[in-house]
Amino acid sequence: MVAKVESHFGELFPPVGFIVTNLETPSRALVRFYNKQGTAEQWIKEGKQAVKMTRPSCHRFRSKQVRLALSPVGLQLGKSVAADGTAAED
Repeated sequence: MVAKVESHFGELFPPVGFIVTNLETPSRALVRFYNKQGTAEQWIKEGKQAVKMTRPSCHRFRSKQVRLALSPVGLQLGKSVAADGTAAED
């Protein structure tokens, strides 16, 4: 078992994580291995969310085609408005 304690400036109670494994590896290498695994899992999660966000709700092919074609236009318009600082505030 390996205990991983991270201390961050200003935190009263640092987070503690435990790794329980049957691998016979030095503790530093074990923590690096599990950190990389966590990073990969985070990328997979972000990829799944991106697929859900880009999935069109339209059922007809032509509607999907138009919607996907207009997406970059809307994104660019939103970026230009935000860059100008002229976006309406709620």
